Amino acid sequence: MTLTDQESGQRIEDADVTARLVHERHAGSFRPLEPMDIADTITYGNFFRFPAEGGYSIQLRINRAGESITEVEFRHQHVME
Repeated sequence: MTLTDQESGQRIEDADVTARLVHERHAGSFRPLEPMDIADTITYGNFFRFPAEGGYSIQLRINRAGESITEVEFRHQHVME
């Protein structure tokens, strides 16, 4: 995942990012997303297990020095084949 500043359009490469999965009434703990250099761009990632089909929320916390923490949530419908 890459991060971009909404106002300037510049890539964010200096953040501490954590994420967790929420499925039905179970929420995992926040885990760090590690910065990775891919194609000369810093991206953030980690591995997460989706143990069951259904709707998930992916919650992110983005922390940059001198700024308040940004929280973002994405929805994902997981289908097992």
